[in-house]
Amino acid sequence: MRFSGPAISRSVRWSSLRVHLARNSEFLYACAMASALKRSRVGRPCRHPVDQLRTQMWFGATLFRSGLASADALERFLQPELVRPCADGVMRSSKFFRYKKGSRVPSRIAGKASPVELAEKAFPGTAIYFYSVIWDLCKGRRITIEEADVLLWAMSDEVRHVLFVSTSYVYRNPPRVLSRQFRYFDDKVSKALAQLGTFEALTAVVVLMAKAEAIPPSIGLRQAAQLCYLRMQKNLLKNPEIAPVIEEVFALIDEFFLEWVGIHDQHQVALPMESRLRREWDLR
Repeated sequence: MRFSGPAISRSVRWSSLRVHLARNSEFLYACAMASALKRSRVGRPCRHPVDQLRTQMWFGATLFRSGLASADALERFLQPELVRPCADGVMRSSKFFRYKKGSRVPSRIAGKASPVELAEKAFPGTAIYFYSVIWDLCKGRRITIEEADVLLWAMSDEVRHVLFVSTSYVYRNPPRVLSRQFRYFDDKVSKALAQLGTFEALTAVVVLMAKAEAIPPSIGLRQAAQLCYLRMQKNLLKNPEIAPVIEEVFALIDEFFLEWVGIHDQHQVALPMESRLRREWDLR
């Protein structure tokens, strides 16, 4: 069926179309952008602040153990294939420089060793700074009492000889035979753990604080672990491997593991520990 009406020339129809396109340019631009966004790849997820901090902690400890002077030197040592000569000089990926700033987090690629694994192979003992359970706990992971006990038993002998019962109570030269029975976390054990001044000792006390919050919660263990945490901070600040960023780690722990303060006989308030102020107190 054909509609009758005045004939419209091709030139008139084209002119009308141009006017229509001009009037609706904003709409067409929006459609084009929407189409482009659909075709683009999904962007990388935002980095968690805890992941940024653990990357800086791992990088600082690795650089210290390597004895190298810079992020560029560490990149040349661990992944020399990323540093290639070019016409204008040397082309670098700057990946390790971004690790130093925390703006990039090491990741695993199928079939390839991650930078953390490469560093662990070259400098044993550095992977703990990145894979420590302390980071998951500070992200909000809750653990049971049984899980906490397994984590503590898996630590090095240096920490286990302080926390677990052995055939002798001498801390300086402990025997190798240990049972899976915990020592009572009294003042003596607290001071011995604080004296270690290592990142693993800090991880142990954070696990103890998380254990105290598990069901059923333990007020006594919470207070003892928090006191140990405050005691060990002076020793941790003297550890050159972790000194550059350890204050930020303290601030992170303070925010997550709150201290219950009594304001009345039957009322308590949970507040950050403010350990930077309290570490100067007499904690003997």
